[in-house]
Amino acid sequence: MMRPFSLRLYLLIVFACSWPFQIAGVFVSQSLWLRWLLNSTSMCMVSIGTFIAGRYLFRDGFAATGWSKGKWRDYAAVFGLICLLWIAPAYLIDFLSPYDVSERWIGWGVLLSVLTFVPGFGEEFGWRGYMLPHLMQQMSTRKAVNLHAVVWWVWHLPVLVGGAVQGGLAAARQQNSPDHSVAAIMATSLVVLLFGMIPAAAHAIVIAFIWYRSRSVWVATTYHALYDGVRDAFTVAGSQNSLVSLWVSVLFVALAGVMLWKVQWESVNVSANS
Repeated sequence: MMRPFSLRLYLLIVFACSWPFQIAGVFVSQSLWLRWLLNSTSMCMVSIGTFIAGRYLFRDGFAATGWSKGKWRDYAAVFGLICLLWIAPAYLIDFLSPYDVSERWIGWGVLLSVLTFVPGFGEEFGWRGYMLPHLMQQMSTRKAVNLHAVVWWVWHLPVLVGGAVQGGLAAARQQNSPDHSVAAIMATSLVVLLFGMIPAAAHAIVIAFIWYRSRSVWVATTYHALYDGVRDAFTVAGSQNSLVSLWVSVLFVALAGVMLWKVQWESVNVSANS
């Protein structure tokens, strides 16, 4: 017997399965690869929680996930977006004001993108392939997209806040003021929460659009893997630049605004039981 989809129950299951690994990753921040492994496991556990919810609790299946392989132009558009987000601005800034873009990022980008494909699928299967179609059945499509974006941001809070805590501690140590650690942590966390929510939610809307237009969880997964892989590759190669990160955030907000305002989301019928 099918049970009506409940967002609260779904999130309870998914967060219970995945958040412990995110939280654990905060406490091993000095070990880059262990943190990556724990965060990747957290991403995979989203799919485990989703499978439990869809198969055993709500019993409504996964017909709306978007199992088609997608079209070549979808993948071309995804690769083009990655170039626009990370690669082109990095080399442009390096040309205008050299900061030494290490070519090592290319090898790391390929490796990390491949390694992130399965974790990326874990998130896309859960957030876009299962939760979003169900929300679209319960409210207007745009409201569903916005709500799913907020959920996605909330799910990332352990990593975001954990990074803010580490940043606050580092700032306090740099100033040689242990007494100011709490104030530094609170200030850094507040900045992350206030200025991180909009770009993160906007990014979720962009991924939702990729999934929605392609109707393929594989296209969305490919984007997710490439995005995380290239982003992390620049970090590992020592070529991360704050201006590039700022550009990425601004572009996400701009794209999300256009997608919510101009795109006719209702033109594609999404049904979890189709």
